[in-house]
Amino acid sequence: MCFFNEDKADHKKKSRSVEIDRYLQEDRPPDQVIKLLLLGAGETGKSTITKQMKIIHLNGFSAEELASFKTSIHWNVIYSIRALAIASKDLEIKLEDESNESFVQELINNPKYDSIECVLNENIGKDIAKMWKDKGIQEILSRSSEFQLMDSAEYLLSNVERVASSSYVPTEEDVLKSRVKTTGIVETCFVIDQVKFNLVDVGGQRSERRKWMHC
Repeated sequence: MCFFNEDKADHKKKSRSVEIDRYLQEDRPPDQVIKLLLLGAGETGKSTITKQMKIIHLNGFSAEELASFKTSIHWNVIYSIRALAIASKDLEIKLEDESNESFVQELINNPKYDSIECVLNENIGKDIAKMWKDKGIQEILSRSSEFQLMDSAEYLLSNVERVASSSYVPTEEDVLKSRVKTTGIVETCFVIDQVKFNLVDVGGQRSERRKWMHC
């Protein structure tokens, strides 16, 4: 009886899917655009969905667009390693290599590392790479549920020497992993099977939510 109920439920789902496909392809006026509105709190992945749709349905990012993410990706790296440095003190975890401690103190106490204007260069990249390999930092990473850390921190810090290179050009994967605060309303238009979509990404920060009603 259980297998019968599962088969019946699956049949209903497939039938519903067929109905939706029929509506999209037949019942919809030819010039109608389907608007997809992404709403939610900040850092919940809305902008990542937008970037994925651009890559899949709009031939990805141009070289100029990829380059425009460089500053944000650099800041993501610095923000992430600084978060781990602060957590090392909060969680009272000592780094295995004592030579990393001076850099930890610099990350915490030097205000330049707390600014989005901070420049990630090859020298800083080497210091970050050395600190990232420390067993103490890896232990802190394993306890990331106890403090705020970007989901993409492990990916970015594992690639820090490439990202910090003077010849660095972001890849599409780097862009997908990056975190850029969305301000205002960003629209992405694309077509799937002759159906026009307008994906609207709205900033999720509290100060941006008043704009939701205008979408």
